[in-house]
Amino acid sequence: MLRRGQSLSLDDLLDFSHVVVSSTGDPRAAFDAVLERQGRSRNIAATIMNFTMVPELLLRSDLIGVFTHRTSTYLTERYTLSIAPVPIEVAPNANHLIWHRRYSNDPAHRWLRDELRREWERSGAKRAKITF
Repeated sequence: MLRRGQSLSLDDLLDFSHVVVSSTGDPRAAFDAVLERQGRSRNIAATIMNFTMVPELLLRSDLIGVFTHRTSTYLTERYTLSIAPVPIEVAPNANHLIWHRRYSNDPAHRWLRDELRREWERSGAKRAKITF
């Protein structure tokens, strides 16, 4: 993939087998719904429950992963991995803050929610990235 450069086509992307992270064990991710709308699919070689093994899988195989911009940046700052833009438009992930109603008026809890909300708004929506 690196030899092909940073401008990849969807066909290039789909030539590789993918790793998917799913806390539920569902082998499909949001990116698969995007592909399905275009009549495409990808070969998912591994579905894992968390990100702990992602760097090792990517470093020691020909697998790639499609992750959020933030996740890809985190991985490339800590491991000798590379990222490239996904060659199709991927809508931002929905993020939700959920708490028990007994904490709705708790000052410390309200402060934390406000801080998280401000940080999220400041970071802005980013496109997905391919990590390999």
